This record gives sequence, structure tokens and C-alpha cells, in this order.
Amino acid sequence: MSLVGNSLGGWIAIRCAVEHPERVNQLYLLNSAGLRREGLQSPYAPTREAAMRSIERMWGYSLPVPGFILDAFVRDSQRPAYQGFIQAYNQQEQENLDLDVALAQVQVPTTIIWGMRDQLLPITWADDFHAGIAHSKLVLLPGVGHTPQVEAAAKVARIILKDADGKQKV
Repeated sequence: MSLVGNSLGGWIAIRCAVEHPERVNQLYLLNSAGLRREGLQSPYAPTREAAMRSIERMWGYSLPVPGFILDAFVRDSQRPAYQGFIQAYNQQEQENLDLDVALAQVQVPTTIIWGMRDQLLPITWADDFHAGIAHSKLVLLPGVGHTPQVEAAAKVARIILKDADGKQKV
């Protein structure tokens, strides 16, 4: 199966590919999280103002956002599982296998797709993922932020479909 993960989902996808390589044929990482680096901007948003800052970092620019969207970000941040994960992020990574070590264990073909406008996870991480996973392919998307599957859906689909059979489909 092909496994696609964005942000935290990318981190989970890497873990899955390492722990179950027989189940994964192709790995796609879209602005993947999980590396421990200085200057990480947390997506935790306990207030509307923090939610607005997170959205601006994810998309790479400011835009008007309806209150109900900001409220949804705040609600998500207050969910016990999410809040606990964010607060224990460094501790969890120390207790579990370090993702930098896990990258070297990825044995499946991997394509790293990175929105260059992402201010939540810096573009240097794209280079770190690419350097850490042998024979990986790196695709940079100018003008795209943290969610390339939303902001450049057709481009991401073309990349994945092309990899599936070697031909351009979209």
C-alpha cells in the first residue's frame, strides 16, 4: 500500500513504514513533523489569537478567518489527547525511538513533498528528511504552506499518481 502523511500524520507514517515495511510499498511525506529542532513553532492554540498565529504559520500568510474556524482550532487544542501530546512532545521523543534514527531505517521508496511557504515546520526540515531517508525524492512546492494536499491538491495528486505507474495521469 501507499502511505501518505501530512504533519503529525507524516511522523506516524514513518513509524509505520519502519515497523511494518512489508505492508508499505511507497511513502509520501507532506510537510512532515517529528524532528526535534530548535525554533519549532507549536500548533497548540488555546486562544483565538494563538489559533490565528498558527493558521498564519501554516499557510505562510495572513488571511481573514471566520470565528467558527478559530474556535475549532481552540477546541481541538483543548482536547486532552492533543493537549497532552503537545505538552509532552519532547519527553515522548526521548522515550521513543528518535525520528532522526528512524529515518535511516526507512527502506521503502519515499517522496517528500514540501510546501515552501510553511512557517510552522521550516523548509530546512525537508532537507533533513531527504538527507535522512536514503534514495528519497524531494519535491518543493513554491507558494504552498503546511498543507499541500489542500493548497495544491492537483499537484500532489499528480505526483502520487505518476509514482504509482510511472506515467503522468492528472
